[in-house]
Amino acid sequence: MAMNRLGLGLGLQRGAGASAPPVIAPENTVLPAISGNAHVGSTLTASTGTWLNGVDTFAYQWKADGTNVGSNQNTYVPVSGDVGKVITVVVTATNAGGSTPASSGATSAVIAVPVNTVAPAITGSALVGLTLTCSTGTWSGGGSQTYAYRWKSAGSNVGSNQNTYVPVTGDAGNTITCTVTATNAAGSGTPTESAATAAVDVAVGVSGTDTGSIVNNAAPTFTGKSFGAARADRCIRAWVTYQDGAANSAFTGCTIGGVVATKVAEAAASGSVNAALYTAAVPTGTTGDIVPSISNAGATLDCQVSVVRTVGLANAATDTAGGLTGGSSFTRNNDCPAGGAQIFGCYRDGASGTGNSIDWTNVDELPPEIHFDSNQRSQVTAARINASAQTNQAITATNPGGGVVSFYMAGGSFAPL
Repeated sequence: MAMNRLGLGLGLQRGAGASAPPVIAPENTVLPAISGNAHVGSTLTASTGTWLNGVDTFAYQWKADGTNVGSNQNTYVPVSGDVGKVITVVVTATNAGGSTPASSGATSAVIAVPVNTVAPAITGSALVGLTLTCSTGTWSGGGSQTYAYRWKSAGSNVGSNQNTYVPVTGDAGNTITCTVTATNAAGSGTPTESAATAAVDVAVGVSGTDTGSIVNNAAPTFTGKSFGAARADRCIRAWVTYQDGAANSAFTGCTIGGVVATKVAEAAASGSVNAALYTAAVPTGTTGDIVPSISNAGATLDCQVSVVRTVGLANAATDTAGGLTGGSSFTRNNDCPAGGAQIFGCYRDGASGTGNSIDWTNVDELPPEIHFDSNQRSQVTAARINASAQTNQAITATNPGGGVVSFYMAGGSFAPL
């Protein structure tokens, strides 16, 4: 009987001592982390981090800029709507004692392979020797983007991987395009081509001379003058000179390529020679007619015309002068506008003889000069100023006894057509 009581007592003592300790919820010691590239279509993977107190299960909540995305998986693939957002993941560890969340650090902003939204564009005049510049266009995708350039002339590769290209004589008559490819860490976008330029022009800025006659004020027509390729910013300037067969003749108008021209300079009739500069914006057609007219119905005039073709110049004079005595200089103290300027001068020799010429200082004279026949003893030249800082553009008549009777400077960029 005593043994039974002892055994019962021992059994009661052992049962009380076997009670389990309470379970404590998981405690995070190392945060979860995301591996992989934050690119659209690329898989991100979350680690669980490190936990104390034992974990039965893990749950995952992905977030893009703090908004829930994805599902309860340890992986997430960013979509296009995530571009520009950072990705985080909240891992929740659970055991019998409860649940504890822990958030990862953020990825870099999500990027995608670039996609073009605005095509590249070429700026500049399609002229041999002048620089064309290609914009990048606009690309989605984010991230740090680099751009590759592929220039083409009539579909054939030219130039190098630069955003500029200078057409050469071999490009004459061809259109130029530029294809841009944008690349970021996610990859390279589809190459996108710009619109084509106008056909590259290579002609010099001065065309040849034609002759004709005005009888009883019947205007001569100088047919088929070369205006070069169509260009919206081009002005055609026609120097018209005549030898007066009667007194008091004067220019009353001129059309260039069917466009009514503006007279921007005229040398008053003197010594039976007159000259005028007409200019008109003629953007269409490669050739056209030049039709001057005069006021004296009884005159019979030998008339000549020469064409100066320019790009980017305003259709108005910015400076005029007259009365330069032969053998001396006339200086206009004008700062050259940005991009350069073009100067025209009309020289009338007041005496017979040779050696008639116009010389320029501080400028680059454009070949060829325009010469008229010896009977008229007149000459017109064109010149350009390249540097915006130049002043004191001087024009000199080298033959004593002659004179410069008209001087014209047009501001704006100059280029041969």
